[in-house]
Amino acid sequence: QVGNEVLVSGSNGKTLHFRVTRVVFYEPQNAPTQEIFGNSSGTYLNLITCAGDWIPSQHQTTLRLVVFTSLVA
Repeated sequence: QVGNEVLVSGSNGKTLHFRVTRVVFYEPQNAPTQEIFGNSSGTYLNLITCAGDWIPSQHQTTLRLVVFTSLVA
């Protein structure tokens, strides 16, 4: 959900705090990979996973869920 925090704990004992900025569903063939993985203007942790219905003949689901986050601390 937009506004939620994602915490990432490193082996160095530090915890990074990311804030969810967007949650978007895409069809697999229309997922904007450059937007998801290519933004280098800041520090981001964008999570992508499968969603929707399973299509056995294609061995994939109908949607991709992308959670966009940005570093806050």
